[in-house]
Amino acid sequence: MACASPDHLIRRGTPRIPLDLEQHDCLAYGDGPSSTPCRWEFTRSGKSEEVRISGRIRSNDWRALLHASIAGYGITWGPESVLNSEITAGRLVQVLPDHKGPSRPMHVIYPVGHRPPAKLRRFVEALLDEFGKVDAG
Repeated sequence: MACASPDHLIRRGTPRIPLDLEQHDCLAYGDGPSSTPCRWEFTRSGKSEEVRISGRIRSNDWRALLHASIAGYGITWGPESVLNSEITAGRLVQVLPDHKGPSRPMHVIYPVGHRPPAKLRRFVEALLDEFGKVDAG
């Protein structure tokens, strides 16, 4: 999800569509040169839209980008599991709530044919509780 501090949104306005992000300072995650374009992909009603974002800050440390966003330096894009607590605390506000970011697949691989150890079963159960049930492949 995309989020910004209330202060940033007061100063710069709230983006209404992904293309509006081109007019905002966005906090880019990456370790490539700053000349390498950064793109964020959003999906709404089954349609994908890719936006080229830019901003004053690029980092390969997601926590640094989170703190920069809380401090009002721009719009960040990150996992709901982390950003929800910042939204609940009032430090960040979700922007473009009708647009979703791409999902990232997660795989847990272990040998079949015997019962997995209790630790592994508990770990898989915790993953399912946190991220939801998915199809087994």
